Amino acid sequence: MDDFVTCCTVQYIYSQTVTGVAMATEKTTTLTFRIEPNIKEALCTAADRDHRSIANMVAVMIREHCERVGIPIPDNQALSASGLANPKSGK
Repeated sequence: MDDFVTCCTVQYIYSQTVTGVAMATEKTTTLTFRIEPNIKEALCTAADRDHRSIANMVAVMIREHCERVGIPIPDNQALSASGLANPKSGK
């Protein structure tokens, strides 16, 4: 069954809005997961239709899901202050 699963690596770049212009910061993290090929194809199609990178599309989907189910996403400054911005465990 593993022959039919594709491995994806997504790198999310945290961005901030400064005077109306989105600017990427240096803080990134890598997320690697296995996904079925048809789901990856749908993700690529969705990203392409929205003129987004795959990483950005995943980030948008995660943010929308979290907002819908009431999971807060702290901003990067709050994470830095709490020491959670760069976890050493790799998870």
